Amino acid sequence: MMWRSLRLAAVGTAIVLSVPVVAEEITAGQGQLLYENRCMSCHGRHGELKALGRSKPLVDLTEAEVLAKLQAVRQLSAPRTMQDRIKSGLSDDEAREIAAYIGTFGG
Repeated sequence: MMWRSLRLAAVGTAIVLSVPVVAEEITAGQGQLLYENRCMSCHGRHGELKALGRSKPLVDLTEAEVLAKLQAVRQLSAPRTMQDRIKSGLSDDEAREIAAYIGTFGG
């Protein structure tokens, strides 16, 4: 677990508090940047669109379902579509980060 320090001044004395930073918050933040750069143009700001009019809206999927779909595409020896090429280029960490962010959409 990561810790972040907060500094408070109290009557001329500095007090330092350490509070935990939740890893999921950090991952979802990184996932948001990845999503905005690689996914949003087809899937919409909040995953509400059917990409190319065909896919299920991401907002209707759970984080686990998104991750499974991303991992399945990464296993293809030859990506079939431009979207498959985008997905297949993701690292394991990037796939988890994007899935965590999409999980905040409410699926």
